[in-house]
Amino acid sequence: MRVRDGLLGVLVGAALALAVVLGPSVAGASSSRPSPSSVGSPKEDFMFQVTHVHTADQGGDTFNFYLRYRYRAGLPSARYPNFLNIRRMLLRYMAPKRTQYVEVLNTHICTRIKNHFPLQAISCQFQVYNGVDPGYRSSIVTIGNIQPLAIPAP
Repeated sequence: MRVRDGLLGVLVGAALALAVVLGPSVAGASSSRPSPSSVGSPKEDFMFQVTHVHTADQGGDTFNFYLRYRYRAGLPSARYPNFLNIRRMLLRYMAPKRTQYVEVLNTHICTRIKNHFPLQAISCQFQVYNGVDPGYRSSIVTIGNIQPLAIPAP
């Protein structure tokens, strides 16, 4: 029994030593490789702007809207949304007199656009000028994995 226990101990010890020596190189090699699906898969983004839109909001502000969005992965180009439809949705949303903060307006419409069209991510920037306060104020809302917009005011 002692010989068998000793032999078993030697085998277990050798296996552990081998695992310690080879383990980091094997684990490192396999975990550092990019997955086949992430290599070469393009990300397709689109951006447009709607500038100098005068609204009844908050006393007659003038808005600049910037939208950048990323199509869902694998979306066929035949299913890309026409940006004019997104633009119309934005302008229809902003048409009634709204007294909400620009951040709330931006969050609502950005979320609606993201949920209504086949988009993976979206970043919306609203710049507002009221003609009274010095300079523009701006709200940026980003949903999903896309770089947030940061367009400087005119």
